[in-house]
Amino acid sequence: MPVAASYLSTREEREMLMRASAIRQLPILDDHGKVQAIESLEELMETGRLPLNAVVMAGGFGKRLYPLTETTPKPLLPVGGRPVMELLVEKLQRSGIHDLHVTTHYRSEQIVAHFGNGSEFGVNISYLNEDNPLGTAGALSLMNKPTNDVLVINADIVTQVNFVAMFEYHRSHSSAMTLGVRAYEHVVPFGVVDILDSKVCGIIEKPLHRWFVNAGMYILSPQIFMHLRPGEKLDMPDLITRIIQAGLQVTSFPISEQWIDIGQHHDYARANHEANKVESSNL
Repeated sequence: MPVAASYLSTREEREMLMRASAIRQLPILDDHGKVQAIESLEELMETGRLPLNAVVMAGGFGKRLYPLTETTPKPLLPVGGRPVMELLVEKLQRSGIHDLHVTTHYRSEQIVAHFGNGSEFGVNISYLNEDNPLGTAGALSLMNKPTNDVLVINADIVTQVNFVAMFEYHRSHSSAMTLGVRAYEHVVPFGVVDILDSKVCGIIEKPLHRWFVNAGMYILSPQIFMHLRPGEKLDMPDLITRIIQAGLQVTSFPISEQWIDIGQHHDYARANHEANKVESSNL
């Protein structure tokens, strides 16, 4: 029997109906039983609050972007005229994520001065300052153990990824950790020769290789924090290895939306180019 809801139903009722029926889209009917609109679970959740906190990793030195980061921390570098981390905070807020921890180290005072307690941006921000750099995962040990799942994301990412969909994916797979991944392709500009000893077995002209790379965003269940040691310097790949060795499930979430890590000059230039194109198209 088709599942639908009246236009008079509340947001909470529609969300509960979709979850109970294991569907992601719901027809909304008018008084005559005709379809007035189609609502998605993602849209409903974006209008509310997700049971998900966020940790924004903003403590890096940004050495690959020198001299731009010589006096300005990378999270405050402008993309389309606004600090890149400001774009991320706005995206998190629109997705229903309102409680943020921000890890800081390099030129932390500038980041704190810009974002304050987050009220100007519609979120609540607290800071985890690293006296000594603790790696891409070590700063998580400075937190109190959370009761909700936690989104961990690098502050230098420009993205339109659907955090609601990523959270739903994480929950539906009962994962201890969900790792955002991005397809990366490379064409070898030569004919690749397959050789066994000295015998040529074949040749492939300009083969295409495709991998999934770490996109710098993760959802961690509270149990992950039991595997962190206070003050330990730890990078995220090492934490992932530790979690897998402990027998916990780590799931990949493929990202097809816009995603740019501005860690290098050519990527930073590309992010600004794309932002300027969007601005021009809106004029």
